Amino acid sequence: MCHWITGALDRIWIYSQTPRCEDWRWCPAASLQTNRHYKRWQFSQSLIQARRRELAMVDWIFSRFSHCVSQVEVVEEAASTGQLEMLKLLLDKDSGRMKKYEAGADKR
Repeated sequence: MCHWITGALDRIWIYSQTPRCEDWRWCPAASLQTNRHYKRWQFSQSLIQARRRELAMVDWIFSRFSHCVSQVEVVEEAASTGQLEMLKLLLDKDSGRMKKYEAGADKR
C-alpha cells in the first residue's frame, strides 16, 4: 500500500481527536471519537478493504479501532475469495473471543 494512504488516514484520525470548534463533539470529524455507534459502523465499513486485499490498511484500521468487532461478513468475504493472508490477519487481530478455533483447542 502506498505510504500516502496511511498518511492521509493518520491525518484524518488525528483531526478527529482535536477539538476544532466550540461544538466539537457535534462536528463530523469528531464522530469517530465521540459516537461509539458511528465508530463501530465506520470500522465495519472500512474493513471492506478486505475485498481489495489491502492488508496494511486493514492492519491500520485494527490499530485505531481496538475495541471494535468485525462483522462475520468480512471473514466470509475473505474466505470466499481465497484470501488466506487476510484470514490470518483477522485471526491474529481476534480479541480472544474465538479461542475455540485455534489449532488443538477442541482437544482439551
